Amino acid sequence: MLITITRNRFKGEVAEGKLFIDGLYVCDTLENSRSCLSSGFYAIRITKCKQHKRNVICVEKYADERGKASMCHKCKLKEMVFNNTVMPQFCPQIKAGNGVHGRRDGSIIVGTRATFGCIISPRSAFDLLYERIRKNIERGKHVSLEIS
Repeated sequence: MLITITRNRFKGEVAEGKLFIDGLYVCDTLENSRSCLSSGFYAIRITKCKQHKRNVICVEKYADERGKASMCHKCKLKEMVFNNTVMPQFCPQIKAGNGVHGRRDGSIIVGTRATFGCIISPRSAFDLLYERIRKNIERGKHVSLEIS
């Protein structure tokens, strides 16, 4: 399964894009342009986040794939964590959320574009994407991300 994010608009700290799975449009994306991932190929992994205390979609470089689990134990725990909470260390994830301002953790927010820099229905877009990724991983298929 190949997830492709095509960034099409940058302004200030907002980077907008479109997310495709195997060439088919799925949803829109928002990223903070000051901390977004560089163009290239990445591995997608579902892992239990110590901060969120639930499974999250992690984005990692292929070289970092083995060392990522060991980075989680270095993450300083916060008392209250929500979707828009900035992580204590750079930890790129695909997640639901309502904005990128002040977010410096490399997160990619998914949803439906309403206007520039504004995403609506992030939870429904994330849930559909999460299920597709989870099912492919359970079936033993490799899930990767290409950012262009």
